[in-house]
Amino acid sequence: MERLPLTDEDKELFKCPAVITQLPIMFETGLQLLELTGQCAGCKRLIHNDLFRGRVNTGFRGVAVVEAVGVCKQCKLVTRFLFRFKKDATYETINDQGEWVRIYLSFGVLDFLKNMFAAMRRWLRRLLSKAV
Repeated sequence: MERLPLTDEDKELFKCPAVITQLPIMFETGLQLLELTGQCAGCKRLIHNDLFRGRVNTGFRGVAVVEAVGVCKQCKLVTRFLFRFKKDATYETINDQGEWVRIYLSFGVLDFLKNMFAAMRRWLRRLLSKAV
């Protein structure tokens, strides 16, 4: 992996709080993003939470944008991250060719059922509040 010089944006992102301190991200569908960990682009190890820093922007309806950098403790490589998490349990990121790709989040069956029932409860509450 080629080591590029740090950009001013990398330095600014590293001055931001750890991403973990800006979670959870909650969507109106009931979907919650409770954890987010970076993976080193060089050695593929997980980046320690304290060294995974950046901005979490939830100002867009149904989308949360995460811009971050992570420093790998093992190989000292800085990895850049840009994610767009969406309320439909997908996220987009830029691949090695510079193209946006969509990825579907995977959940365990229990998480899926919990999210589904939470969404059904909210839908019923809205329906009942309109009927009254």
